[in-house]
Amino acid sequence: MINLLSQGQVPITSVTATAAGSCPGPTAALVSLKIDHVWVKATIGGTAYYFDPSYKPHTLKTGINLATATGYSAASYLAAAKTGATVTADYVQGINRANIRNNLTTYATNLTNYLRTNLPAGVLADVVGGMTITPHSGGNLRQTVLPYQDTTVALTEWTADVPANYRPSLRIQYQGIDKTYTSDALYGKRLTITYNASNQPLLLLDGVSQGTGTAISPGTNANVSFTVTHGAYASSYANQSFTQSIKAGGTFLIGNGWGPAGRGLVERYRTQVDEARAAGGADTSEAVLGATLAVLSATWIAQVNQADTINDRLAKTNTLFHHQIGIAGYNTAPYVDLPGNMLSVVSENADTAKEAAAFYSAATHASIFESTAVQQIAGVSAVSTVKLIDIAATNNDRIYDAKSSNYATVVQPN
Repeated sequence: MINLLSQGQVPITSVTATAAGSCPGPTAALVSLKIDHVWVKATIGGTAYYFDPSYKPHTLKTGINLATATGYSAASYLAAAKTGATVTADYVQGINRANIRNNLTTYATNLTNYLRTNLPAGVLADVVGGMTITPHSGGNLRQTVLPYQDTTVALTEWTADVPANYRPSLRIQYQGIDKTYTSDALYGKRLTITYNASNQPLLLLDGVSQGTGTAISPGTNANVSFTVTHGAYASSYANQSFTQSIKAGGTFLIGNGWGPAGRGLVERYRTQVDEARAAGGADTSEAVLGATLAVLSATWIAQVNQADTINDRLAKTNTLFHHQIGIAGYNTAPYVDLPGNMLSVVSENADTAKEAAAFYSAATHASIFESTAVQQIAGVSAVSTVKLIDIAATNNDRIYDAKSSNYATVVQPN
């Protein structure tokens, strides 16, 4: 729990363990802790009431034994994958793609049959485990004091907006354009880079001009610089600066995610596409193309989050997303690439091996969604690192482990 809160940069004011002077862990159990917290105050009929939507009861579900339901055996699966392959300390060659796909199909079929027989009305949490919110039924939710509030500590009230230093920010720099936004100013909005007739880049927020840069010849590659700052965090480890190259002349959507995300934004941007087309917008207009790229970016973010949720339930880990930043673009073809991903993976059982496994699984899924999201939205084939590895396996190429990167490098033969 302490590690989970610290990774999420939740401020802890005090911790009590069963053994004096010890931190909660293998030798001392957690008794209690105090954290700084935020909730909502509303004055109704002259009385101040406190509401805390983040604190609510849940029903826990353990899930099923997936190994039993699917017939999966890690040792057998790996042995079948390496049948006929060359495996060295530096590379693998000739991975048995047919065995891998056949086994995955068998596992999926077994699981489908199991669910039809045993959980015909089940939901995802019934299969992988997790928590569902217990709905409130009856009773007054208006409280003048939260029951778990430490009333000896003075409250700090924000009567207007949440102070800027408590909100993460994103700075974008490109061809003389230099703008910084807080996350609440960007989330759910369409931030795009397009070009005018004079080849000057334009930064638009929901179609409204934010700045004009210096001219650049169409087809010229240049870097967009991103700087993400989490001002509310005591530590700066989640801050990130990176660049992405874009080819002048296209349309580029700056995708952004802050914390966990679902499909809500996907549907929001789909509505924007429909409305822009109904208003007579051309497919190449910023309103239509920009919103379509926003659908692509939001789809990738939502699918990555959902995959990591499933991953967490299987590994008994918790993945905390700090931010997801990057570009969904169109020049001659659409693509999505959000390399600015900052996350923390914390094991519920303090198992560092499971944390590493969950992280690498998350990275693999994040990669493959770069190609599948494009196929889903645009109906065209796309490239991702995982897809290149699959192509290499098909062509019997060698797949190297590039230790200086999170990704494997595929080396095509001459």
